[in-house]
Amino acid sequence: MASGDIFSNMYFITSGTVTVQPAAGVSAMISFMGANSDYGRLHGTNSSGNYDLSLPNTAGGNTNIVRNMEGSSNMKLFVTNTQYISFVAAASSVKFSYSGIEM
Repeated sequence: MASGDIFSNMYFITSGTVTVQPAAGVSAMISFMGANSDYGRLHGTNSSGNYDLSLPNTAGGNTNIVRNMEGSSNMKLFVTNTQYISFVAAASSVKFSYSGIEM
């Protein structure tokens, strides 16, 4: 891939995790991500460790930030080989998608 190329994919996860991690020396900007279920979670990884970016809401349920970000018109999430994200199916089958460009 080269700078300016489309960086995107779609996944159907019945359980577990799919990691979006560019190759060493490559960075990408994700401008859209979506999920079809309230069980779609997002985890982030950097040099300090792993972080669950989906937090419980005040009603005790789960806030699915992947689904909540779906309508974001100004998303700019940068990922590299050492700072990347993972989509997680927390309880049932989830469809995830993302798109962006390679930097």
